[in-house]
Amino acid sequence: MKDGKATFIIDFEKMKEKKQIDAENSLLDVYDELFQYIEKKANLREKVRAKHIFSYKAGIPKSEVMDPDMHMHFEHWFAFDYVTVFGSRMFDLFIRDKKDKMSKSMLELSGFLLLMSLEPVRLKKVEKSVIIYDSLLKNETKEATPFIFPAEGEAGELVLMRTVQVGYKQMKIGPTIRLNDEGQQKILKDFHIDEHTNILNQRKHLKEYGIDYLRNKKT
Repeated sequence: MKDGKATFIIDFEKMKEKKQIDAENSLLDVYDELFQYIEKKANLREKVRAKHIFSYKAGIPKSEVMDPDMHMHFEHWFAFDYVTVFGSRMFDLFIRDKKDKMSKSMLELSGFLLLMSLEPVRLKKVEKSVIIYDSLLKNETKEATPFIFPAEGEAGELVLMRTVQVGYKQMKIGPTIRLNDEGQQKILKDFHIDEHTNILNQRKHLKEYGIDYLRNKKT
């Protein structure tokens, strides 16, 4: 205290840390509520239709039972990318039904999740708490923190993964698609990026067809 007046020192690092924790808690809330919503609201016919389409895209024979790993890929594709018979995505329907009950931070985050798609990246460093990678779409090096699902892949490997901005961090959402040699070559051929490339069109393409690369999943 100076001259009878209190002196306050703002701890910006602590404020930043709190904001990040709040943002990650919002992601956890959205993620949890989304999959609960799908479990309760998605009708059986829609799920059956989705599984048929997914199996075709991923190259799973009709007689084959989906293993747990593939089922996780299916659940995230069904939640974020699959288009229903009425032309909407499950995540669109979730926001429409829940927006009045969601916090401001959850709604803001939902806007980013809505646009999220599988993205081809070249891994540079893979650790438990951080993934450093080169984005093929943006031609830049980025860093992501795994969320729920662990970091997957090795340095130098070309993979597909979903990421979203959460607070000050980029976070990896859902399982990674690790590609075999044929799949990696196919990605490089399909995504030749230069100054004339329309990135928005590439993202739309990935939103619709990104899961098709599961046919070339590394085993």
